[in-house]
Amino acid sequence: VSAVKENDLIPGTTTYVDKYYAIAKLADNRCWMISNYAKASGIYITDVTSTTWGNADNAFNNALFTDPAVATPINGTRTCTGVGYAATIDDAITFLADSGSKTAGSIHNCGYLYNWYGATDGTGLKNLTTTIATGSICPTGWHLPSYGKVDSAPLGWASNNEFGDLYAPNASFARFVGTSSAWRGVHAGRVQISQLNNQNTHGYYWTSSANTPANYAFHLYFTTALAITNLTYDYKWEGKSVRCVLNVD
Repeated sequence: VSAVKENDLIPGTTTYVDKYYAIAKLADNRCWMISNYAKASGIYITDVTSTTWGNADNAFNNALFTDPAVATPINGTRTCTGVGYAATIDDAITFLADSGSKTAGSIHNCGYLYNWYGATDGTGLKNLTTTIATGSICPTGWHLPSYGKVDSAPLGWASNNEFGDLYAPNASFARFVGTSSAWRGVHAGRVQISQLNNQNTHGYYWTSSANTPANYAFHLYFTTALAITNLTYDYKWEGKSVRCVLNVD
């Protein structure tokens, strides 16, 4: 287990800071980030109840993101605090030793919440369907994991089916949470209809896979019970977390 460093902006400023993300090779033999991503990319919205995030045209055509620590949850109890990322390698590694949802390491690793256009670095267009977005906000050499299926029909992405390989339908997500070599989900909630919902109870993670109709893209979510987990789809304008997986040459 190690960490990757990225020099990035602090949202709303001209100040750059080092951000660290814990990484590990998991049971699928791929190298994953096991802390949430927090790159400043697009329009930073501190008031998630604003019309900017809720407007369909803006949300589909602009990269929108927020730190789930800056807005009061509409539904649920605050979990995320701080800047949303590990500022030192020690903080990133601390995340590996905690529960994944409650303690000091995890609350600094809630990351940011992005709409799908932002998560795919502008390649996740409103009219994109039944395919994988070509770009992501992940660092060079990393990418947004795919679902690997669209409308339950395989599209032949056997070598690019990251979330599909990591997740087994109806399986407990507990096998990815709780040890230093696990995937480590965080209950950062999501932005839905211009509200920050389900912080402390749900985690939502974008895939790179578009669905049909065009308004939808796939995501993975899990609950506090860790037994209710699903790969499903939702509106592209919603704000969800991002994890990155290392490219394979």
